[in-house]
Amino acid sequence: MKRNRRLVRWTIVTKLIVVCLVIFGLVGGIVAIDLLSFQQVERLLMVIIDKDVAEITENASLSRDLSHVFADTNLLIGTFIDRPDYVHTERTRLLEMVEQNLVSSAARDNEQLQDLLHQFAQQLQLVLEQCTRINDVSKSLALLHTEAAERLRTLESLISENMATIMMEGREDELFTIEQLNAMLPRYRETFSHLQFHLAESKREPVRVQEADAQNDHEQQIFTLLQDLSISLTSIMAAGEDFAAIGDQLFALVDQYRERSAAFHQLMDEFKTSVVDLKPIQMQVLAEMETIDAQIVQTTSLIKEEVTRAIQSSQKLMMGISAIILLILLGVGYYAVILMKPLGTLAHTAERMAEGEVDGKIPATTSQDEIGTLARAFTNLMTYIQEMAAVATDIAQGKLSRDIQPRSDRDLLGHAFLEMSRYLNEIASAATSIAAGDLRQDIQPKTAQDILGNAFQQMQSLRNSMREILAGATQLSSASEELTQISTQMASSTEETSHQLDVVASSSQKISENVDAVAVSTEEFSSNIVEIAKNTDQVAHVAGSAVEIATSANTIIADLEARSQEINEVIQVITDITQQTNLLALNATIEAARAGDAGKGFAVVANEIKELSRETAVSTEDIIQKLEAIRNGSDKAMQAITNVSDIIGRIRDLSTAIASGVEQQSVTTQEMTHRMSEAARGSQDITQVIGEIVTTARHTSEGAVEVQHAARDLASLADNLHHLVARFKV
Repeated sequence: MKRNRRLVRWTIVTKLIVVCLVIFGLVGGIVAIDLLSFQQVERLLMVIIDKDVAEITENASLSRDLSHVFADTNLLIGTFIDRPDYVHTERTRLLEMVEQNLVSSAARDNEQLQDLLHQFAQQLQLVLEQCTRINDVSKSLALLHTEAAERLRTLESLISENMATIMMEGREDELFTIEQLNAMLPRYRETFSHLQFHLAESKREPVRVQEADAQNDHEQQIFTLLQDLSISLTSIMAAGEDFAAIGDQLFALVDQYRERSAAFHQLMDEFKTSVVDLKPIQMQVLAEMETIDAQIVQTTSLIKEEVTRAIQSSQKLMMGISAIILLILLGVGYYAVILMKPLGTLAHTAERMAEGEVDGKIPATTSQDEIGTLARAFTNLMTYIQEMAAVATDIAQGKLSRDIQPRSDRDLLGHAFLEMSRYLNEIASAATSIAAGDLRQDIQPKTAQDILGNAFQQMQSLRNSMREILAGATQLSSASEELTQISTQMASSTEETSHQLDVVASSSQKISENVDAVAVSTEEFSSNIVEIAKNTDQVAHVAGSAVEIATSANTIIADLEARSQEINEVIQVITDITQQTNLLALNATIEAARAGDAGKGFAVVANEIKELSRETAVSTEDIIQKLEAIRNGSDKAMQAITNVSDIIGRIRDLSTAIASGVEQQSVTTQEMTHRMSEAARGSQDITQVIGEIVTTARHTSEGAVEVQHAARDLASLADNLHHLVARFKV
């Protein structure tokens, strides 16, 4: 009970502060827990971003570089035979890329990947060196093929020379041997072609998928062909001393070919073994990269699970705290309902009081907080308002003798009702005296807004007014008599004025008609001036167009003169051609004369050409004369057009000057027309005003008669007013 009483004594502000502190504490705890949880989640996410994303990026970059290296290596293995220079250009780049990958793997502390890349680099360097040696041996074999072909061509030439010598000498036994040797030449060439074919196939074996003994077959075929070639070359040595040297050279070539072919196949076997050894290393590197990716994915999954657990823990904690806050808010809401229930009663009572109902009741309360204090104060206020309402009701019913006692010195409403009662009693006494006809009562207003006081103060003015009315009634009587005399004189003067105004109106009408005629003539003159200005502008425009046309004609004539000059040049060329043609015809005539009878027909043609040249020259001369005449005529026409253009220009200038003068005259005439129109309207206004004055004078005359009658009535009213005012005491 003591605890409940202590809680009742708390103020509402204290209670609300305690509730707000509890709510703010809970909300702050939730926010702090959320911040800590999200900071942990953010830290874990930053670990993923800083570590895993960086590793994934580095792994992707390393995988991309290794893929390029592997692809370029496979391309090099597949094309180094056909593109020998490609090995030299790509070797350094591939080794540098592998070295960069080694550096990247060393930075990542992955010894397994670093060892594999180191093995790959060594094996790649070995493969590249083998490619270089294979290309060198292949080039030497190609040179041996070229040299063998050259030796066979030498052998063929030697056979041809010996066969010719033997046939001329008739050595039949040697001829048979030479013929057999000649028959062996295609076989030698075919054998070298087969050797070249099997060698080419041997080159492609490491880059093609075939049976395991395919390269050995080609090697055995090459060895067999070389054995057969060595046996068949013995026939060259048996052909005689002339063929011994070439036979030794071919035997030496075969031995060199055998040695280099064996070296080539040995290198190819080693190269194939190296390529086979390189493939597993590539696969191991790729497998290691996949292992690294799997580790990154596994690590990311673990961190993701940890983040998920942290988020779930935060969610559970938030749900628990939210439930506690909900229970507290429900308790606070229930307490607020209990706390605000008296306020509802007070609000309902206040609404009824605002509507004018003052007989309500407020339940008693023992609460010591602000609401209890407010309820008790509201009860006292209602009692006070009920007392004031009873006083106002009595005053409204006319009971001004009600005794009013203010509750305290601060009771403004009580003092105001007391002063109002006294003031109303004073006003009632003054009103009773005034109703009896005594206007001598003197009441001073309380304030400037005192309507009753100001109204009674006006009674003083009314008393003065009554005095003035009494004096004015006497003056009004005498003034009405004078008004009767003045109205009689005004009527006679008005009739004479009306007659004189009729004469003035007639003269003014004639003046207005004359001014209207002058205005119409001025408007016609202005219209003619405007038409002249338009025609002058058209003349200036036409003159300007003529100047432009003359200028265009000068341009056309100048262009025509230029064209005639070009035609003259063309005619000069035609003249030159005609002279050359005439010269050619003369030469043709001379040649025809030399030819005798055989050139008669040609002489006739030459004469015709010469005659045609002469006619062309005559026509050309005629054209030149006509062009000269045209040029002279064009110059004269241009000069004439220029003179005409100058004359038209002067006409345009004169037209412009005339147009300017006419325009000024037009402006002056328009101003005259405007002034005359205003004068005509002014004379019409004068005539109208005079007519109105005549009408007014007539009305004035009629009004003067009416004033006479009104003056008589006014004198009668002045007498009655004097008798009425004499009843009041002023």
